[in-house]
Amino acid sequence: MSSFKVVQVIPALESGGVERGTIDVANYLAELKIHNSIISNGGLLENELNQEFIDHFKLPVHSKNPLVYFNLAKKIQEYIQIKKINLVHVRSRAPAWIINMMNKKNYKSIATFHNIYSGDFFLKKMYNKGLAKMDYIISISDFVKDEIIKKYRIKPQKISTIYRGIDTD
Repeated sequence: MSSFKVVQVIPALESGGVERGTIDVANYLAELKIHNSIISNGGLLENELNQEFIDHFKLPVHSKNPLVYFNLAKKIQEYIQIKKINLVHVRSRAPAWIINMMNKKNYKSIATFHNIYSGDFFLKKMYNKGLAKMDYIISISDFVKDEIIKKYRIKPQKISTIYRGIDTD
């Protein structure tokens, strides 16, 4: 497991289900003594990260301004090389576009579709498709999986469904 090096890229660590899932995965890996990273613009949930095993690289990946994406992509690519990351997990559309701009590829990429994003305008459809360009995709339900297969013409074998759960403790 020591060669397993993951970074999760999420716009911010404020409140919400996506943020909670990111924190939970990072802390679970930390419990296994696996060093891992999160790239985000930061937020209220930063203090829940296990500081010993989780690095937080603060960048404005929450931005929806494509003019800053190339600079962010360069910084993230340098971070990936320095940390020897071999798995990049994007959890939102803006970070997906940033990752897609990088000169890959010494790592695998995963995207989680937490939603079926709407929008009929051409640019909105193109923006929404950024997540579909990763090597592998996680959907949070069979409904989401079926919709993204239809909407983005993704091969079903590229998608795994991982159902969201709740911590009852």
